[in-house]
Parts: sequence; C-alpha cells; structure tokens
Amino acid sequence: MSQGAGSPTTSPRLLVYCQDGLGLGHLRRTSSLAHEFLRVRPGACVLTVSDSPLGTFFGLSPNQDFLKLPSIVKTGAGRWHGLSLPIPSDELVALRRDLIRSVAVSFRPDILLVDHMPHGATGELLPTLEALRPSRTALVLGLRDIIDAPHVVRHRWQVEGAYEAVECHYDLVLVYGTRDVFDVAEQYQMPPEVASRFRYCGYVCTPETAHDVSEVRARCLAGRTDGPLIVAMAGGGDDA
Repeated sequence: MSQGAGSPTTSPRLLVYCQDGLGLGHLRRTSSLAHEFLRVRPGACVLTVSDSPLGTFFGLSPNQDFLKLPSIVKTGAGRWHGLSLPIPSDELVALRRDLIRSVAVSFRPDILLVDHMPHGATGELLPTLEALRPSRTALVLGLRDIIDAPHVVRHRWQVEGAYEAVECHYDLVLVYGTRDVFDVAEQYQMPPEVASRFRYCGYVCTPETAHDVSEVRARCLAGRTDGPLIVAMAGGGDDA
C-alpha cells in the first residue's frame, strides 16, 4: 500500500481520470463508482482529476476530493479546443498533460481508474501511464460498452493510438455492460491477449436515485397498474 505523509500505511488510494468538459455522463459514472468504492472501503481515499465545470455536482463523500483541469471540448474527430481559456490548443493540452502527470506521481495511487479514453484526450494521459508503469499502481481502464458505431471506434482508436495504450499499459479493463448485450472485445476487435484482461461488470447506476419499477409506473400512469410502460433515457451528456 502507499505510505501517507507522516502516517503509517494507509488504505488504498484511488486516482480517477475523467474527461467530461461539457456534459455530465462521464462525471456521473465516475462519481457513482467513487462513492461505491468509499462505501466498501471507508478508510480509502479518492482523488478525481477532471475538467468538468460541474466537478462536485454529484457531491463528495468523506475522503474524496476533486482536482479541476482547464476544460477542453471536442470539435470534431481528434480535434479539441479550450472551453474558456483563450490560449492555443497545443499549449492547453501541454498544460493539462503536465498537471495530470504531476498529480499522479505526487499522489502515488494504488489504483488509477481511467474513464472512457485509454490514452486521454489527444494522448495527454500517456506520460502519466508511462510514469506509473514501473510503480505498484494498478492501471485500470473503465469503458461503457457502446462508445460509438464499431467501425468508428476501430478507426479512431487505431489512428489515435488507443489500442496500443490498452495493450502496453493496462492491467485490467472493466466494461460497464454485459457481454450478452454487446461484446466489446469482439466488436472493437481487441487482440486476444488484451481481450483476456476484460471483465464485464454490469451497468453502472446511481443507487440513491434508483426507483422501483412499480413506483415509476404509479408516478407516470397516475396509479394505473395495467397497460404498457415505455421509458426512454437520453443520458446525462451534452448530446442528451
């Protein structure tokens, strides 16, 4: 385990990387995971590194904190620009890259959980992965099952180096979904050795806001218990 300053061994330290400069979907997921991690391991600590302007929107648990990066937003395939800071994109990405690496090296996490982007926006996470690789930090990638149309994901990941990042750096890949619904390793054509690191975890929800189906039916159908009920969910991202 990591050694805390001025104290004996501490409970696990979890560092979370979450790129969510405009929407809420990724932030909601990583916040739910952090809360559950701390519920199961109340003595642990979690530091989330994200560029969401609404970083603490979903609240903070005890032993949890949040580090805000300068926000960037995606303007096209592989193209990003600053949300607020009027500086060149390459300077902004370099600033973010250095901040992430510095935090990771200083925090000395037992686990690094990377949300969604194996290499980070524009590859900004690669120096951090390389810096932590010789350490005892477990490098974990968390993926929602359907990222985009499979052919789109395969093309972008090939061009941007995401496949190489997964193969070279990650010890474990957690898929937020079920294999029966969508086989991520097969659809995104992961090499067999990489596919062996995949674990399907089921879908990530927010337990404190979940409702029994009967409650939803009663609320939406004015107490009627018969007839069909169709629920459509748009998600928490900017697209929704």
